[in-house]
Amino acid sequence: GDGVLVVNKSGKVVLYNCAARRILNLQDDCLDKPMKEVVKNDTLIEMVTSLLIKQKKMVLSQEIHIDNRSYLANASPVVDDGEIIGAVASLKDITKLRRFSDTKSAFLNMVSHEIRSPLGIIEGYLDLILKGIAKDEAQTKDIIRRAKIRAQTLRQLVDDLLNLARMESEKVKRELVPVDLPKIILEVVEFYRDKAEEKNIKVNVSLEKVPAILMDRNDIILLFTNLLENAIKYNVKGGSINIYIKEEGPDLCLRVEDTGIGIPPESRERIFDEFYRVKNEKTRRIPGTGLGLSIVRRIVKTYQGEIKVDSRKKGGSIFSVYL
Repeated sequence: GDGVLVVNKSGKVVLYNCAARRILNLQDDCLDKPMKEVVKNDTLIEMVTSLLIKQKKMVLSQEIHIDNRSYLANASPVVDDGEIIGAVASLKDITKLRRFSDTKSAFLNMVSHEIRSPLGIIEGYLDLILKGIAKDEAQTKDIIRRAKIRAQTLRQLVDDLLNLARMESEKVKRELVPVDLPKIILEVVEFYRDKAEEKNIKVNVSLEKVPAILMDRNDIILLFTNLLENAIKYNVKGGSINIYIKEEGPDLCLRVEDTGIGIPPESRERIFDEFYRVKNEKTRRIPGTGLGLSIVRRIVKTYQGEIKVDSRKKGGSIFSVYL
């Protein structure tokens, strides 16, 4: 699976394997041509060239990126009778390891903020009650209400982590049945009606009569729940949410539009990464785990669907799911 490329002391390609051809997109006529002409990665070229110029028996290692994948590149001299007669470069795909490392770092960062902070606040509220600082029943109830909100945030985090772990498990069993999508949408909307009304958000639903779709009922509920929760959470007071279901070609399209704070262009791809959250003044006080949209994308991919996101100039976001 590792790519291997060998050059002579003149820097011309003399040998490569199938993996190197695939990774580096080598042409069939690249043999006996200078590496600089056939390889498009400057970092790898510099590593090999450096060995040939310095004529030292050393190994160079560096992480490089090719076509959105990460590779550990090693360059070593080829020695014969004490003389360096060329160099060999190897490429090991470490994309999964890099992704795991990045996810681990993001997870630890999320734990330090999204778990530690609410726990500290809940502990502080309980201390207020135990020390008798709350003067009357109304004040005590207010403290308990605030603590409950923080506890609900933690429970949501646990639910998201469990859902993510369940999807990563290869043992997940899905019960595929014909699902009435409009019916489920209306049920979820009704469930979140109170949350929307707390921010005076108007939820408009436009549902065409569409064919049933073969899915696991829990998957579609989880998918739409995350989209609707975000549309409420990141919306402005007095805003609105428009929900559409319609046929578009061979697909059913579920679209959720909101009048919220929007998504910066540079974050529109990253919002689907685990634990990623847009960080700015508008989102600073909005609780979240950065897992909701990651779960949505995993569900969509499971059913070979597609999800698109757009954001209006004046604020608001549009999520379109095609199944």
